Amino acid sequence: MFQIKNKPVRPADKTHREIVLTFDAERGTFSGTTGCNDLAGRFHVVGESLTLRPTKSLQICRVDQRTERSVRSVINDTRGYRILGAKLELLDTKGQVIARLER
Repeated sequence: MFQIKNKPVRPADKTHREIVLTFDAERGTFSGTTGCNDLAGRFHVVGESLTLRPTKSLQICRVDQRTERSVRSVINDTRGYRILGAKLELLDTKGQVIARLER
């Protein structure tokens, strides 16, 4: 499950993929899908600070622009993280939860 600002985010329709964000700690990379487009990039962690830098251009999907913009915003605004069991919370500069991912 993927949540942005405490609201579940789902694919726009049955032709779209699940929204996924996967981290590879050994390589310092992330990848995933916004439901319509693929995304990829690098991440940097220092303590509880986390920054995500896309290496693949985040395009806007014509079918579901709202979700694409929301995911893009999460990627750009993430500055920290918190792990709670099987959940990863991505935080903004104020420490507020902007996205929640669950295994």
